[in-house]
Amino acid sequence: MRRMAAIVILALVPACGKTQRPVPPPTDGAGPEDVGVSWSEDVWPILIVRCQVCHTTGSGAEQVPDMLMTDPSTTYTAWFNVFAKCNPNLYRVFPGDSAMSFVFDKISQPGPLCGFRMPLLGPPLEDSEQNTIREWIDQGARRN
Repeated sequence: MRRMAAIVILALVPACGKTQRPVPPPTDGAGPEDVGVSWSEDVWPILIVRCQVCHTTGSGAEQVPDMLMTDPSTTYTAWFNVFAKCNPNLYRVFPGDSAMSFVFDKISQPGPLCGFRMPLLGPPLEDSEQNTIREWIDQGARRN
């Protein structure tokens, strides 16, 4: 009987000690199941179709020459953490906060804080297009 008690105690002692739970490996938040919105794959294609003509050769190019949309790299640089000329209280794109981003205000509001809703010469962006840009900004406006 004592022998059986000793065996039970020896079996339970390790279980009474400090237990360690497995810790998942650190990630950068962009694993295969959570790749987020991509500048080059999701946002830039919207801009090519809906914005680029005016902001390359049209009135947008004349009125805001530092927002030419000739290529994704130039456009990204002109947007990321740059104050809007029309409303210097807002960044064009404020990473992590679409509500503080002038570009999102211009494409999502019927009466933006300054000027007119974009695109000026076409229908407003579809809700899905607006959501893509909003999510990209809210996810940190990564250059991916």
